[in-house]
Amino acid sequence: MPGSSRPGPRIRRRASLALLLCAAVLAALTAPAHASPTPATSAAAVEHDPMAEFVDLGSMYTANVRLAAMDVRPDGTPVVYGFSDGTPVSFNAIDARTGELLHTTTFPGYTVASSIVVDDSGLVYLSVRAPNDGTLWRYDPATDQVTKIATGVVGEGMLRTLLIRDGILYGTTYPDAKVYSYDPAAGAFRDYGGMTADGDYAWGFDEVGGKLWVGTGAVPHLFSLDPATGGKTEIPLPEPVASRASFINRVTRHGDLVFVQYSPTLDGRNHLVYDLSAGQWCCTDTVGQPIAFGHMTRGAVDGRFFYASGDEVQGYDVATRQTASIGWEDSPLAAALGTTRAFEPMRLGTPQFPGTTLVGMRGDGTIWRYNLQNRTGDILPNVIQSTPATVHSVGTGPDGNAYFGAYLSAGVMARVNRETGQLEQLSGPKQADSITTHGNRIVVGSYPGAEYYAGEVGGDVAWDWGRNPRHLFSLGRAEFGQDRPVTLVSAGDLVVGGTVPDYGELGGGLVVFDPASGAYRFHRDVVPDQSVTALTTVGGLVVGGTSIHGGLSSTPTRDRAELFVWDVEAGERLWSGPVVGGGEVVQALTVGPNGMVWGLVGDGTVFEFDPRTRTVTRSFDSGFADGNLWGFRTELFYRAADARFYGNAGGKLFWFDPQTLEHGLVLGQDVRIAGMDRDETIYVANNTNVFRWEPADDPRDCDASVTGTHDGPLRVTAGKTCVTGAVVNGPIQVGAGASVRIEDSHVHGGVTTDQARVVSVVRSRVDGAVSITSTSGSVLLSGNTIDGALGCAENGWAPTDDGVRNAVTGQVSGQCVGLKGESP
Repeated sequence: MPGSSRPGPRIRRRASLALLLCAAVLAALTAPAHASPTPATSAAAVEHDPMAEFVDLGSMYTANVRLAAMDVRPDGTPVVYGFSDGTPVSFNAIDARTGELLHTTTFPGYTVASSIVVDDSGLVYLSVRAPNDGTLWRYDPATDQVTKIATGVVGEGMLRTLLIRDGILYGTTYPDAKVYSYDPAAGAFRDYGGMTADGDYAWGFDEVGGKLWVGTGAVPHLFSLDPATGGKTEIPLPEPVASRASFINRVTRHGDLVFVQYSPTLDGRNHLVYDLSAGQWCCTDTVGQPIAFGHMTRGAVDGRFFYASGDEVQGYDVATRQTASIGWEDSPLAAALGTTRAFEPMRLGTPQFPGTTLVGMRGDGTIWRYNLQNRTGDILPNVIQSTPATVHSVGTGPDGNAYFGAYLSAGVMARVNRETGQLEQLSGPKQADSITTHGNRIVVGSYPGAEYYAGEVGGDVAWDWGRNPRHLFSLGRAEFGQDRPVTLVSAGDLVVGGTVPDYGELGGGLVVFDPASGAYRFHRDVVPDQSVTALTTVGGLVVGGTSIHGGLSSTPTRDRAELFVWDVEAGERLWSGPVVGGGEVVQALTVGPNGMVWGLVGDGTVFEFDPRTRTVTRSFDSGFADGNLWGFRTELFYRAADARFYGNAGGKLFWFDPQTLEHGLVLGQDVRIAGMDRDETIYVANNTNVFRWEPADDPRDCDASVTGTHDGPLRVTAGKTCVTGAVVNGPIQVGAGASVRIEDSHVHGGVTTDQARVVSVVRSRVDGAVSITSTSGSVLLSGNTIDGALGCAENGWAPTDDGVRNAVTGQVSGQCVGLKGESP
């Protein structure tokens, strides 16, 4: 049941992830690995207990109003009802005269508002979702009680739009595009059935002359339904709406005119007008276009209703069919419309606000009031208790910090500051779907409309969403039919993004753009009828993965996802082929230090792909399946510190060893997001909180340290030895299973390793030969001066230089060819 109360102080807690994730599994067994095509290289999965605490860094907090309504309570109080989406979603009643918070109800387990309507007696009917269980609630303002009426109304998951007629509640649904009614006196529901077979949403909804007009999507139809007989008649839509729109998402009657809003915007318009007296479409050009969703009042004053187009609120006279200024553009509220969710004419009855006042609520919970008589107004501060935003995406910024996007927020992001260890809240888009780094810029893709932003991070440049990062371009639902920018990767001088199309459509694509200028090219149907859900780069090419699924309410034409190789410079696909296993979605792709691409398929298959031969060389069934249609909230990344891949899928945090294919579970539930910063610290998030984690067996944790001067040979036989800022008067030898990190040091002798676990030599001078052989983990040789030969052979991963070559006086051989350059 929901909780009802006046708001109290917000409490933020720190705790171990094990406590907050409710019995998450810290050590687990998985099914045996099955390698293909060389099963001899596989091994049974083993137990892995990180034996480490997860540190709770907190949440992104915000008031996040996405649905609001205005009415008068039975005691005469003009009230604004607003839902704040979050975990959990809250329902709030605010006095429109004083700004006082009168009531708050939270709905534990639900995160998004769905619908609201107020009857003539002041009773409020409402629904919330995510999860979608089709529950209808009633709020009584006289008693402040919230009552659950029913769950799974007419067998549906989402209750979309509500209206009241003659004491009967009517509503629309998803996913069967139904209309239903509820008689409060009898406590009985009536199911009118689905309005159309080719759409999932019944959305736009109003009473028109005793009938119910119903708009659908993602295929647009408009029906007139007789609530007495259940008979329906389709009202033909004019072009280009009939063939190019996706949704009829709002129907509003005023007098003899019915205003029908559709999406996406087509040719600068998103409204139709129907003349009931003439029985035809008319006078669309009398209404300013386009109108933001929810920015038309259902209430009217003296035959005039109000709507917003652009940054202005206008009045519309139904009798004369003319739009006229109400003085908004010259008032103190000229720039205050912002993220307004709804507004209506109200009578506040105060000296400051005589007669009729327009009252609106914005996404941040603030309320604006504009008086039609004296043409002035004000803004009331937010009093809704902020709730944690839902974590939706993760990526690493150019400063090396981990950045997080939020799901359907009021405009927030967050980052973990590596220096302070704190989670810092930032301004952002309402939903960041993808985040990546390109040079000194962070690049963000946001939903809806596949919008892209880029900005500089660090130095004297301040984070200011909209300015820095600034908006580059939008692919858009109308122009390119794209909606969700689900993946991003830096590729040479450009950035490449993968997209999911609009509702009801198939065929995502690749967008290739310059984040400095914003210039872009879009390639749709890179793999016909499939979305692009995962990207990585290797050898100057982009390797991508797809999903057979398009936008919601679309029907796949394929039964198997694909991999593809894309040449950015040529702008063409070089190769594509179906993924190993039978998966419908490539959830994630990444590159290991040896240049091989590793991927995760929705059915739980983990595979290794050779981009040179374009073949899958190994694969195994991890058991980490995930049903997400587009690869959201599924990550895969390589951690050089322990030479393992980590990832999350199906709510689990897992690892696998690319040499042995051993794999195991770190956390068994409630993992929504996982990522890693530049320091290879791992971060995970449940629905709301971000946690920091470093494995207890992290080989970066030095078992022995060498600083200052060390006389004689240095032999490393076990554990991890760190040589930092040291002078070693002799050679360094590293034995089987041991690890060494040499940084900013001078070795008067050679460096030899054989069957070591991890080897790192950075910014150091070595007076002798360097020989690295049979290392099981990563090998990093970066920015060194080597006075002798450099040889690398039979290492499990090809050695890398992290982009900084080494000065080598002797011969370079084996796997280290290519790591020699100018003196650092």
